Amino acid sequence: MSSSRLQNISAGCFPFRATLVLVGFLLCPLLLLPAFEAPAQIIPFERRITWSPGIPGGIPQRTTTCANVKNSPYNAKGDGVNDDTAAIQRAIDNCPNGQVVYIPAGTYRLTGELRISGKSIVLRGDGQRRTHLRNYAASGHILSIYIEIRDEFPVNIVSGYTKDSTAIIVENASSLNAGDYIVVYQDNDPELPVDPTGCGGTCTWCGLNDDENHAMTQIVRITAKSGNNLSLNRPLYYTFKATQDPEVLKLSMMERAGVEDMTLEMAQVGSGTRNGIQITQCAHCWIRNVETYKVRNHHVSIRNSYGNEVRQSYFHHGWGNYPGDWAYGVMLHFVNSDHLIEDNIFYVLRHSMVLEGGGSGNVLAYNYSKDSQGNIGDHWLFADMGTHGAHPYMNLVEGNVIVQLDFDGHYGSGSHNTAFRNWIERRSSPPEDIINSGLFAVVLGAKNRFINVVGNVLCHPGCTGVYQAPAFVDAEIWHLGYLCAGSQTSTDPQVEATLIRHGNFDYLTNTTKWDPGIADHNFPPSYYLASKPAFFGSLAWPAIGPDLNPMVGQLPARARFEAMTELVPPPLPDAPVSAPASTSGGGGCFIARAAFGSDKEPQVKVLRAFRDRFMMSHPVGRVLVDLYYCYSPVAANFMERHDVVKAIVRWALLPLINICSLMLNFGVFETMMLLAVFVAGMAALARYGLRLIGRRRLRHEGQIGR
Repeated sequence: MSSSRLQNISAGCFPFRATLVLVGFLLCPLLLLPAFEAPAQIIPFERRITWSPGIPGGIPQRTTTCANVKNSPYNAKGDGVNDDTAAIQRAIDNCPNGQVVYIPAGTYRLTGELRISGKSIVLRGDGQRRTHLRNYAASGHILSIYIEIRDEFPVNIVSGYTKDSTAIIVENASSLNAGDYIVVYQDNDPELPVDPTGCGGTCTWCGLNDDENHAMTQIVRITAKSGNNLSLNRPLYYTFKATQDPEVLKLSMMERAGVEDMTLEMAQVGSGTRNGIQITQCAHCWIRNVETYKVRNHHVSIRNSYGNEVRQSYFHHGWGNYPGDWAYGVMLHFVNSDHLIEDNIFYVLRHSMVLEGGGSGNVLAYNYSKDSQGNIGDHWLFADMGTHGAHPYMNLVEGNVIVQLDFDGHYGSGSHNTAFRNWIERRSSPPEDIINSGLFAVVLGAKNRFINVVGNVLCHPGCTGVYQAPAFVDAEIWHLGYLCAGSQTSTDPQVEATLIRHGNFDYLTNTTKWDPGIADHNFPPSYYLASKPAFFGSLAWPAIGPDLNPMVGQLPARARFEAMTELVPPPLPDAPVSAPASTSGGGGCFIARAAFGSDKEPQVKVLRAFRDRFMMSHPVGRVLVDLYYCYSPVAANFMERHDVVKAIVRWALLPLINICSLMLNFGVFETMMLLAVFVAGMAALARYGLRLIGRRRLRHEGQIGR
């Protein structure tokens, strides 16, 4: 084309050269797209997914109120004295889908579990500590959100079960329809490995319907159906194998129920499994701006659910934070996909966020966790962010401030999980115990494969120990390949061999260590957010990473925590009164302290915990405690001067301590059953012994033959 022709074309428009410049300017961003995309390739796509967790479009803003529980016909009192359980439950039962049950400011006494069953409603208060639900029941959860339908119709997958596929063909789709939620799963793959065993034994709660043989799962929704062809709302996260019999199972769901703006508290420890909020078979449900306090087991337990959100909430303190499985924060239990646990505070819990027994595509992000707490007398640093049980995969842990990251192997395996831009402090200062063991930053247990730990800040200024060791060392930055806590030797070299460990700064060596096989040293801001989230406000984002100055900024959740003037709710008028404190700061266990020598001894802690949880929860118990404080100081002073008396008292207290420990671990009823079995066994043994002695005596006297 001639220059004159070009000039004629450009006449009346821009000059030709200017047009070329303009086109070049417009094309430049397109030419630079690979540069923007490149940081995401630090983690190859076969080891990650496009995370899009939570509720599409965010949590809905419900505006229609169906009931104010204080108004007629419900007439809840909210005075902390009258029982409001039935009034609130009637309001829930009568509320139409899509509307709000409003609980105004006040303290509501509950004597049973509240239930939202199969309904798309919101339970909304006036804010944390303004609306206060206090549960006095000895069993059950504070609140359950669930549907009771359970489907048992497995269908074989014929084809389409590869990673990123959004269409599958099943053998017979007659029981399935568009809109149904299904679980995609297969038999455990020993080559990955998918293994629900470890030092903890078989994990019967790892997998679909308590079936440990199907531990690797994903929940998706059918968007269209044509014959046996099913279209899915999102791609598969993993390539399943024909040799492992891939199947789908319909999973009935309730949708879009929520809990907002309130505090929930357990007034007594009770017995059995007692969660704060239990969510079962829910899709796109949520918890927002909720505080839970003094919960026995899990503050939030989510089971067999899809795409829920937990955000801007405060979960803290269990009933003593121990023992066993007490005082977990958010627990994703059994089969779970695509949840978003974001912008929450966790404080003085055994574990804060746990993927237990499976889960895929979940994102745990921008949470602040402080002071994880272990068992009585156990000085181990407990992981506040971890996986526990087979087989969580393709999950993202991003932007959190946590104590310890632990993808453990106690009940088996996990794979393809990513930790990105977290500050893993490796320190805790809980008020009930001294942490001096298990001081690890990142723990990857045996049978954890293809893990990605990228762009994190590890440990804290001035931390000590070793970077990594093949045998057990009590303070490590990296603790890799051990079967379970306390194992003395790393036994699984494939954990490290398949690990991407790139661009992590640690305060032990004060350096950022890079994988020599990865040339890219540029991190994306996020692996699931396209831009700065609104809840960050004026705070800098991203907040954490060795590529930032400072490397650790402020999280909104941490800012809220540091602004708190009261970390626990103020005591209510009818709450148990605390026991008198001793002048030595020991919590008043005078005799036990004198017998065992220190308040930090595990025996003393058991007795103190028993006093606080059981004795102080009942009027008779409080009277007995008052009598104890009248006379125990004199007895303790006498014991301090006589070592023989101390030894006798220690021996005499041991049976009581053992019984108290059983009650703390298992509850009153369970302990009584154990003692009954023990007494019955001892009685049977004694009877057998007496009969044997009698028979020998008769033989000796020649009255019966041999």
